[in-house]
Amino acid sequence: MKSVNSRVVRSWVGLAIVFGLALYNLLAGIKTQGLHTPGDLESDGTSIYLHRFDNLRDPLQDCRIAGYIDDGQHSAGWFLAQYALAPTILAQGARYPLVVANFHADSSKEKTWVEDSLTLLRDCGNGVRLYRGVAE
Repeated sequence: MKSVNSRVVRSWVGLAIVFGLALYNLLAGIKTQGLHTPGDLESDGTSIYLHRFDNLRDPLQDCRIAGYIDDGQHSAGWFLAQYALAPTILAQGARYPLVVANFHADSSKEKTWVEDSLTLLRDCGNGVRLYRGVAE
């Protein structure tokens, strides 16, 4: 009977230790990362960047493939634009009927070429614009 009681006590002690370590790790993670509420999820940098493309979803909803040009200031710009505008496929270049321009700098050779060569259809602000492309 004594061995059964000691086994139960050891089980409870072990469970308490595991629970304590899990709670400690959870609290340390919250302290390090901060506790995010659902409202915080829309105010992070990636979400803010993706919202730049919100005004292009309707004009591109029937477009299967659109061109894409940027100034290369944001290394993940094309990937994020592709994600934001899915299911429309963004292909590099201006040889498509519609072209999404994503500029971060006020002046670049890409922006100058686009403004001189393509017809502006919609300016969404924050450097995002929709142009009529040079369809082949």
